[in-house]
Amino acid sequence: MLHATRRSTASPASVTVVCGLLLTAVTVDAAVAQEVPAPPGAGSAASAKKATKRALGKADPSGLAKRQRASIGSSRASCTRPGPNTRYGSSVFCPNFVAPIYEGGRRSYVVIDTMRTTYSWFVCQALGGANPPFGVGRNHWWLWTQGDDYRRWGWFPANAIKIGGQEQPIPGVRGCY
Repeated sequence: MLHATRRSTASPASVTVVCGLLLTAVTVDAAVAQEVPAPPGAGSAASAKKATKRALGKADPSGLAKRQRASIGSSRASCTRPGPNTRYGSSVFCPNFVAPIYEGGRRSYVVIDTMRTTYSWFVCQALGGANPPFGVGRNHWWLWTQGDDYRRWGWFPANAIKIGGQEQPIPGVRGCY
């Protein structure tokens, strides 16, 4: 008896979709892995990193927030971590307002993109210059993320995040260093 062997062939359309998804994941990982520039008004990236480490240490001297990061609930009233096997890696999702994303650098408040979603992902945060006015909130913390309109990487002002206090880092978001 002769058995026919069935060959599995992928259509060109499915290969394109798979490659496109893979390319998107690689692009996001490569952008996150590159050196993050200083937030607006911070001077240099090195001084922003030092100031961020000092400020995060003062904001949580006992390290409680660091220990609780893994146990943050799924409530949208706080920042949450995605699952371990997602393309977002060590980033977190936080509730936010629709607001502009700014270019980094010394005293640069140039709008380069917009965050349109109201529950968005952020890679890290750093201390920089004063956030532009947004409601009554005041802050000097900036969150590194990717915009929704043009997919550009930039800095999102912490006073446009729905949680956190005045002049305080956003709880559950790691420092950019």
